[in-house]
Amino acid sequence: MARKFDVYGTKDFMFWAIILAAWGLWCVKDGWFPSESTLERHPPQVPITAEAPGLITEILIRTDQTVAEGQVVARLAPSRTNAPVMLKAPVRGDVLLVSVTKNSEVKRGDPIAVLIPQLSASYYSFNRSSAFLSLLGAAVCAFIHRTVR
Repeated sequence: MARKFDVYGTKDFMFWAIILAAWGLWCVKDGWFPSESTLERHPPQVPITAEAPGLITEILIRTDQTVAEGQVVARLAPSRTNAPVMLKAPVRGDVLLVSVTKNSEVKRGDPIAVLIPQLSASYYSFNRSSAFLSLLGAAVCAFIHRTVR
């Protein structure tokens, strides 16, 4: 004769499903739909702008090149002074776009190039991969909870 056991399962898998789902939704929000404060702390693109009006005498970068923070990216001959201005990269990153050529006239604030910061790229990649894995884990935990109950 078989014995009948009345064993009740725990709700641990349900709790983990809820926690992982909440974390996954937060990562979806930060990875694909960041708030203004997140965009300020982790900008997806950083422009390098001209500090003064003048003539670009030399471009030292190209598209898809990695630049270090403080690396000289272009030389500018200002219109009002004789002292050349060296434009430097504000952050470490990869060059997405170079929008000027040698001997181009620029005004103050005109974009010279656009960088993708390396820390921002890893921030958004981390959030996107964390969202995928945590939502997958939440689905697995919810499935186990429903199956065992």
